[in-house]
Amino acid sequence: MVEAILSGLTALLTPQAILFMLIGVGYGLIVGILPGLGGIVAMTLLLPFAYGYELAATLALLLGAH
Repeated sequence: MVEAILSGLTALLTPQAILFMLIGVGYGLIVGILPGLGGIVAMTLLLPFAYGYELAATLALLLGAH
């Protein structure tokens, strides 16, 4: 179980995943400012851009936007 946690953390702390997380947070802040839009809408709008990347980077992008 500890190995799985460490494996997940190493996948999440790659430079690509950190960059995608920062992009997601910035995008989430911009979408959150707009009235009527929220986290679910932000994640829905990001789905076409997230297709084709690594799983950890995609999850970092979507969770950062949420």
